[in-house]
Amino acid sequence: MAFFTVSSWLVSGLGLLIGTFSLTDDAGCQARLVAQPENGMLRIIGFCRNKSVQPLPIRYELLTSRSGQAGSSRNVQSGTYTVGPSQEQALSETSISYQSSDACSIHLRLFNPQGQLLAEDSVVHQPQARH
Repeated sequence: MAFFTVSSWLVSGLGLLIGTFSLTDDAGCQARLVAQPENGMLRIIGFCRNKSVQPLPIRYELLTSRSGQAGSSRNVQSGTYTVGPSQEQALSETSISYQSSDACSIHLRLFNPQGQLLAEDSVVHQPQARH
């Protein structure tokens, strides 16, 4: 039986919703996204925190999509990594053009070597409708 825990919060000033999902309490890892606006760009870093005392081999996928008046973009980054025991490791970093009026979604997914989803984190921004 799979259980999951969810925590979410609002990044002040951005209106970005961030949620961290661990599919089981014993998944052994936690996915974490950091999204920081910098000069018209959104800097995104995906992390894996190994909560075990053993090295943790993972495969990750970092998916970004953005749409706005300037157009749209989609990007997928993936790779494999072994995260050291009780360590947090930056897995991938990217930047996308970003304005507060853009719709944006970012997803980080962590898989074990057999392809089972262990944990994920998401950042989603939907601009408010203008009246």
